[in-house]
Amino acid sequence: MDEGPDENAFYKQVVSRKYLISTVRRFAPSVFVVISQSFFHFGTFVSNMFLIRGLEPESFGSYAIIMGLLLYAMNLYFALVIYPLTLHLAAIGANAADLLGSGIVTGLAFSLPLGVLVLIAGLLVSDAVTAILAACALIIWHAQFAVSRILLIQQRYISAAVGDAIASLGMAAGLIICFSFESLSVRTPFLILIFTASLAFIFQGRQCNLRLQNLYINGVLFGQLWRIGRFALFGMFGEGIAAQLLIWALLLTHGKPAVAAYVAMRSLVGFSQPITSSVVSLVVPAVARSRSQADVRKSVIDGVVIAVPLILASFCIFLILAVFAAPLVQFFYGTDKGYTEGIELLRLLAFFSTVHVLAECCSGILRGLQRVQIEAKAQLVSSGAGILVGLPLVALMGPIGGAFLTGVAATCRFFLGLLAITNTLRDKTGSRTPFAKG
Repeated sequence: MDEGPDENAFYKQVVSRKYLISTVRRFAPSVFVVISQSFFHFGTFVSNMFLIRGLEPESFGSYAIIMGLLLYAMNLYFALVIYPLTLHLAAIGANAADLLGSGIVTGLAFSLPLGVLVLIAGLLVSDAVTAILAACALIIWHAQFAVSRILLIQQRYISAAVGDAIASLGMAAGLIICFSFESLSVRTPFLILIFTASLAFIFQGRQCNLRLQNLYINGVLFGQLWRIGRFALFGMFGEGIAAQLLIWALLLTHGKPAVAAYVAMRSLVGFSQPITSSVVSLVVPAVARSRSQADVRKSVIDGVVIAVPLILASFCIFLILAVFAAPLVQFFYGTDKGYTEGIELLRLLAFFSTVHVLAECCSGILRGLQRVQIEAKAQLVSSGAGILVGLPLVALMGPIGGAFLTGVAATCRFFLGLLAITNTLRDKTGSRTPFAKG
């Protein structure tokens, strides 16, 4: 008679262990992707902090303009190369070294025009050496980013995280060393980025088993990347062009110090960027995998489920930034260069960033459902609304007007994305409400 309770206890213990293991396996990708993203954004934040402390606002404004263009080019590269490559590898298997190598090299063909734009911008706001270093850093950084995303597709999260740490934390470490020797200049971060991204590319390339014979341009793949990625490219172009116009409008109407002030406050909001960026990185493959096995409604639900913990975590960060804005600005940037005047700007940016996270979730779901054209239109319309409303405010109010520009664009993008998802569910299921059973 005593064996029954013992057997039940043993059964419950086994079930609880299986549940714990399955839970850990389910959330492990989220944790590793957030860690990988954290290296990049933490490195960027630390780099900005020491550059803000070590450079005059005029010089930091020049760096911020060029680096902002590099980040914009990275988003365009993600849309045109990484996103379609992710879908391609998910369909045929992610371990073909030949495809990986040709994908990296073919993708770099799209980087060359972006490098020319960076070169021109560098010449406009700085000197020729800085412009050339920035353009070279862009090309090498794109190659490293491609290998890192491929490792994530292969679910080799640790290798991806280590390589990202070499590139991003290595850059921050280099700038800290230069800051301690008082040898910082506008050129320094781009020179360090070339070095650290090259090291990370070599390390991660070996992890992917890439060989020289795998690195070649594939004309067929070039066409496939363009065919699949062009709508995502247009959408990302629309989303990012508003931010670029904001920066250049600030430069023309209020000067480089205004750019420096805006970017400094944006950098503090960047505390949430590892989580925000992970929303799309996790939602797209989750929805895409679920869509191949289930209906649209189930795919959307899977995307929402994986995004909810990240959304809540980012909201907590924004709340902390809004409540403790003044001491945070003083702690990170000091009081001697005027950045404490941007406290209200920081609060506004934190508030509007909550809407941006929700918009990112909608974009990830639409991309996973391969409704990229719809998502691109939503981004273009939202950016247009932000530009029409925000650019006059930027000219009148400076950085505060820039916060309203991003807020208007994010709000429009969220509601248009939500509407597109609702319409997609209705079209596929005949339901009149998004999650109704039909």
